[in-house]
Amino acid sequence: MVGPGTGLAPFRGFIQERRWARQEGKEVGPTVLFYGCRRRNEDYLYEEEIEDFVQTGDLEIFVAFSREQTMKVYVQHLIEQQGKYVWDLLERGAHFYVCGSSGVTKNNTEKNGLKEEHSYNTPP
Repeated sequence: MVGPGTGLAPFRGFIQERRWARQEGKEVGPTVLFYGCRRRNEDYLYEEEIEDFVQTGDLEIFVAFSREQTMKVYVQHLIEQQGKYVWDLLERGAHFYVCGSSGVTKNNTEKNGLKEEHSYNTPP
């Protein structure tokens, strides 16, 4: 899952449902989230809940805080750094979801080879 900024909100339901499935004894693959925001202390939505998911093993997260260092770091940089891991997950049947601002999401998915028919964009 890739949730830059407010794109995180819909993924909470995914993560909660997968936690429930694990608690019910169902086999669930890895739940991985690439999340990005400007600053941890201002924009990290649902931080406590996310950290709980991580602590209980229900979520693996890679976070980019774009304004906390000289060089801006975005989720696409983290995905590139974790490229081998992401590719391995996809080869094992993982699904890849992107949710966020329609303009940003559309531009980044098209730059990275995903066509519009493979994604759903709501009007800005």
